[in-house]
Amino acid sequence: MTDLIDEVRAGAPGTELACRALPQSYRAAYLRAGDVAMFAGLDDKDVRKSIHVGDVAMPELAPDEALIAVMAAGINHNTVWSARP
Repeated sequence: MTDLIDEVRAGAPGTELACRALPQSYRAAYLRAGDVAMFAGLDDKDVRKSIHVGDVAMPELAPDEALIAVMAAGINHNTVWSARP
């Protein structure tokens, strides 16, 4: 992924970037389905324990989907709300 970021920053034309292979994974903040009830019966319900950061496999795109390269994003209210018990 670093090579792609470097090319974007260097101003590579879109036609060149479109020919690049997609990365196998990317870094993301995510919630795990298995953590749904992790705070049940606990007094300490700190959402920092349920939000994970790490590599996530690149999903297979459907014919009617597009991939958007997001260079930076903040954790938003919906992410924090979803992580709450």
